[in-house]
Amino acid sequence: MIWFVDGTIYDVKFSITTLNTFTDGSKLSVDAASALTSAVNMLLVTELAGIAEKDSYIPNVDNTQFIFDGAFCENTTACSGAWKDGTGSGGSLADNGSVGFAYEEAADFTAIGTVSVPEPLSLGLFGTGLAALFLLRRRSKTLVA
Repeated sequence: MIWFVDGTIYDVKFSITTLNTFTDGSKLSVDAASALTSAVNMLLVTELAGIAEKDSYIPNVDNTQFIFDGAFCENTTACSGAWKDGTGSGGSLADNGSVGFAYEEAADFTAIGTVSVPEPLSLGLFGTGLAALFLLRRRSKTLVA
């Protein structure tokens, strides 16, 4: 999946063995967790990796195994689509990603590019130039008539 977070384009893949290098609690980690939560809600994800009934599903975006900035859905069967983001405690990714009755995966964000956003001043100058061209054209039509 391709996601945009803070002006960077990321290819996001899920894994039970690797965590990304975001620092938990950092702005980038929190923003990535927010993007992850929005995406799984928008895509109506109900469970991770076809794992049988768990109490909660936790996709993690940071580089720790004990504190996460990620998305989580607590339910006894499948997630109803009410994913939340935040920070909480989990456990280690031992036993193929299962943590008690929870299932934890890593959302591995790999940067593949950046998104350039024009600065407000540049947009303002461009708009002023267009307005000036419009007025000059209108004025020249008035002089000709």
